[in-house]
Amino acid sequence: MKLWSISQKKKVLVVRYEDLMLKPGVIVNKAASFLGKAVSPDIKKVLKREHLPNLSYFDKKEEKIMEIKRLSSPKYFKLLMSIQNKYFSE
Repeated sequence: MKLWSISQKKKVLVVRYEDLMLKPGVIVNKAASFLGKAVSPDIKKVLKREHLPNLSYFDKKEEKIMEIKRLSSPKYFKLLMSIQNKYFSE
């Protein structure tokens, strides 16, 4: 895989789903800044309507991980957990 140049990296905004669930206002501001746009004054209404931030997301995440563990082989579950740990450490 070819590494991206600095100019290419400046064209991409990486947003993690977890961050969007827990810190939607921060992510919206970051995206607006990245795009050079103003944040709509109605964004608070939209976030409220969409039930964000969603603090229960991580509670449900643990349940889903346990279900995946139950359904997968130990080898692939271990691989999945190592990918997740790497993802969250960046």
